[in-house]
Amino acid sequence: MPDETNLSALSISGIHFTTTNGYTWLTSDTTTGNYNGKYPDGDYMLQGTSAIWLGVDQGSGRIDLTTGPASYFSVLTSNNTTVYLDAYDANNHLLASAGPAAANIDTGHMTELKITRATADIKYVIIHDTGNYWIADALCTNAPGVPGSISHLVDNTHHMQTGDHATGNFIIDALAGIAHYIHLVVGPFFSDVDLILTRPDGTTVQAGDPGVDIVKGDNSIEVGIGNAAAGQWNYEIVANQLDQDAEDINVTVDVESISVPETPTPTATIPATIRHRKTETPTPTSTATPQPTPTTGPIVVATLPPAPTAQALPVIAAPATGDGGSGRSSSAGWILAIGAAVPAVAAGWLVRRRVKAK
Repeated sequence: MPDETNLSALSISGIHFTTTNGYTWLTSDTTTGNYNGKYPDGDYMLQGTSAIWLGVDQGSGRIDLTTGPASYFSVLTSNNTTVYLDAYDANNHLLASAGPAAANIDTGHMTELKITRATADIKYVIIHDTGNYWIADALCTNAPGVPGSISHLVDNTHHMQTGDHATGNFIIDALAGIAHYIHLVVGPFFSDVDLILTRPDGTTVQAGDPGVDIVKGDNSIEVGIGNAAAGQWNYEIVANQLDQDAEDINVTVDVESISVPETPTPTATIPATIRHRKTETPTPTSTATPQPTPTTGPIVVATLPPAPTAQALPVIAAPATGDGGSGRSSSAGWILAIGAAVPAVAAGWLVRRRVKAK
């Protein structure tokens, strides 16, 4: 979409970007050079070349589900202040909150805020921080009328000791006009494991492959794959070094499916900190200090950048150029493919041409 498109004025099936306190939701096209991104050309990260926000003077935004309530809503944020996602019912009662998402600018990753309910009672959500130092991308919900779906294909627990290998698989159905996004999580684990993930054509997923984003943290491995091929996928968990009393290693796979144009170009970006139901840091069961064992072969490994710290806002420099990308969209699939990017300049603030004091 063009830069500064007024989303609040658009008609989108099943969803409305509601004008909040007099401010409308806008797109930010970072290819214009007016914004502080896309990482690494700037501090803020997004999936494509545009993200959404409410401008420099509004830090809270409401999104209404117009054709019925949802039981699931998630969003990715790039932010320099703590951000929350609040869900409300039709009677304006606060149902649940996700967050806070810690500051994550200048990391190349976004943070997922996700709310899952036992019943479909989410009528609208509000995304907010203490100022307006955030952008949003990859909105996802299962509200009726919003095209797309999420399938929870795997939720397996493997009891493993050092040296063990555990395997499993999942199948993505081939559907005309549908693109698939894989989100796979291994963990939590106390020590060190690796993942081998194999596509239906027999090739092994590697960090740096097109459409692939991999994050290996201290206690989990997360993989995102855009435009994932249909067919049977296979995974293997390799226990390099675990607690001496063994550990239960959990594997979850969610696949999001969305309607796409005839020539889809989805991308995938996994946040450095995904608030996943299974990735809390486990408590060690012994005092042993495990030493990771070197491995060989097609092991998927990715390292995290150092945790960012909040930075004071300097004077904005002259605009530079940025690169681009696009976001997810649709219901229990994806809501909106936006696309934006921004070059580096003012730490902590998105817009280059306008400065707002903290």
